Amino acid sequence: MALKPRFKVTANGTDITGTLAELNAEITVIDAAGLESDSVQFIVDDKGGRVAFPSTGAKLAVWLGYDQPTIFMGMYTADTVKLEGWPQRVIVTGRAADQTSALKQRQTKEYIEKTLGQIFEEIAGRNSLSAKVDESIASILVPYHAQQEESDQQYVTRLRDEFDLSVTIKNDVMIVIPKGKGGLGPFVVAPAPFGNLVSYSCEFGERAKHDKVEATWFDRQKSQLEIVEAPVPHSEIGVSGTAAPTFRIRKPYPTKELAEHAARSKAASLGRDEASATFEINGDANVRAEMDVIAMGIRSMVDGNWVSDNVEHRWGTDAARTTITCKPKT
Repeated sequence: MALKPRFKVTANGTDITGTLAELNAEITVIDAAGLESDSVQFIVDDKGGRVAFPSTGAKLAVWLGYDQPTIFMGMYTADTVKLEGWPQRVIVTGRAADQTSALKQRQTKEYIEKTLGQIFEEIAGRNSLSAKVDESIASILVPYHAQQEESDQQYVTRLRDEFDLSVTIKNDVMIVIPKGKGGLGPFVVAPAPFGNLVSYSCEFGERAKHDKVEATWFDRQKSQLEIVEAPVPHSEIGVSGTAAPTFRIRKPYPTKELAEHAARSKAASLGRDEASATFEINGDANVRAEMDVIAMGIRSMVDGNWVSDNVEHRWGTDAARTTITCKPKT
């Protein structure tokens, strides 16, 4: 017997699962890389216009699964309620509940001779979070960095962009990894009878116009600028373009380590932009953003290693689908 998709939802601690099921609710949960990307949407049948909907600000907890909805997707705060017709229905959307209000408080702070790991651990600690920083970046020494009248959320976003990182908060843990590395999973995507792939779409752009990236750093002992290089990890499936061999980062760095990280990060970023893929599978609530996705048995130019960037779970009482949007693994 086929398993039936099921969900469980509480609003401010009260179980409303039965009510939602009676109203033929469809739930969409989006899990994405980023500090405030996760969201949930409920669409319910409002025939007769008599549905009592939760007020904005309500705390919504969501579980998904089959027969027994045991996979906790997160806690959300209802932020909009929309009534529409015809047919009449109610649409409630929510955003991931704030981990802590301190994330949005502005402050000024200097970090001197700190590693990236130490900086993120300090930020996480003052927000009652723990930090999990990937070992490949945790030990990078930053001679000087300053948080200038910024909230921790703004400052973390700036660090993320500057060092080409992925930063998310899951279950009170600030997770920091190189962008495009993945690290969760892996999750295998394959067609029947070996997998549950429903459909796929892959898009290939022109290959990056550069074969390598150069960055410079100032060697104080020699009193001169030194050059470091990193190759661009071209996708085998990109469309050939006109090569311009070297991308040069204009900003000089104070240390060789920072210059090497900048060159590797830029090279990886150029490589990620060459392709994207979307896989739709039968609903699987275990799939998350920043998960290694291995495509197998589909076709050449699609099979290979990807990293999920955005995952959408659509759950009803009769059917469930998961859509995984990916970039090439770098």
